[in-house]
Amino acid sequence: MAPTPDIDVLLPDDETVRARRDALVDELRRAPAPRLVVAPRRLALMLTLLMALGAGAAAASGVFSADDVKVEAGVGCYDRAALRATVSLMAATPDPVAACAALWREGYIDGRTTGDAPPLVACTGEDQPVRVMPGDGPKTCAGLGLEPLPADYPQAARTSSGATTAP
Repeated sequence: MAPTPDIDVLLPDDETVRARRDALVDELRRAPAPRLVVAPRRLALMLTLLMALGAGAAAASGVFSADDVKVEAGVGCYDRAALRATVSLMAATPDPVAACAALWREGYIDGRTTGDAPPLVACTGEDQPVRVMPGDGPKTCAGLGLEPLPADYPQAARTSSGATTAP
């Protein structure tokens, strides 16, 4: 069995360790706070991406039109503001909210013929059909990841094959 070498002579004593620690702490206290330095190329790239995202959001809010909606898929009247709700389907109509309100009043949606319909909002998305939900407008659509019905939808529904008039 080989003898274990004594390495104590190689290690600094406690006083030396304390002196080194104190010197390091003093040096760190004197050093200026680190600055965030961004290379010019990286800064330019970040600004370009930020502008592209902003422009994309602006374009999406202003370019969405009935051309992006699946008009031929018709209209779904939902019994609650949820994509996995009970739905009644009908052909495309220029005023889907009025058409669904009529179904609500006649009891086709909730089974009650109270003569009243709740507040309704028409929502859709790019390459999606029209969905009419109980709700208070754009907030309902946004909560479902959808957009309010584009202003040019009634004309697109009139020209769609199988379109009906609102009751």
